[in-house]
Amino acid sequence: MSSIKSSLLFHLYVLLAILVLYNLYTLIAIFHLPVSSVFPTQTSGATPYEFLMFTQQWPKAVNESSPLAQFTIHGLWPSKYKSGPVLRCNGTDFDENKMTPDLEKKLNISWPDVEKGNNMGFWEYEYNKHGRCSEETFSQTEYFELANKMWGKLDIAQMLANRSIVPGKNYTTSEVVAAIKKATQHNITIRCKGQILHEVIVCYDHDGKQVIDCDRDKSNCGQSISYVK
Repeated sequence: MSSIKSSLLFHLYVLLAILVLYNLYTLIAIFHLPVSSVFPTQTSGATPYEFLMFTQQWPKAVNESSPLAQFTIHGLWPSKYKSGPVLRCNGTDFDENKMTPDLEKKLNISWPDVEKGNNMGFWEYEYNKHGRCSEETFSQTEYFELANKMWGKLDIAQMLANRSIVPGKNYTTSEVVAAIKKATQHNITIRCKGQILHEVIVCYDHDGKQVIDCDRDKSNCGQSISYVK
């Protein structure tokens, strides 16, 4: 007897499911709704992100023969709070033709390839890996202009110098972090190569308008770090 009841209930559930689907498709037909509005599908556009990680690097930590004495851009990385930088999105590839002479001139200063000297190749690599993940918010030109603007506002070397932290000496990690935090008024992240100060990360909101706390990434530096000259 119980098996008969179970069978009847099963068929009843199937019938109800069919009726629900029928009604949904009837609504689509009547009101000309796109199927995607009722049955959402994943788009093939840029991967959503929540905030931006603006990362600058100390050139001497990348290339000890570099003559540069200011931090330069490593990248502007669309990121998620739980997983970090979003990578390799299904966005539009880097287009060298969109890099105007004026933009190139600015990026040659703020965003050089201090390791290999191939600036255009570095920009292409960073954009295809990170930048296009934000193309629903910024065009390629806007993305690079924004990074350059951030760099102009965040002179890391000067922030450190203001607290008597200069290249050629060792400092505690807390001293370096405190100097930059005092200038930005927000939590930041620093990264090291061994004991050498390598990168400084300042976080921005989704649209890149305001500095916010970097609360996800933790420093990999020890208690003492070297600010190489």
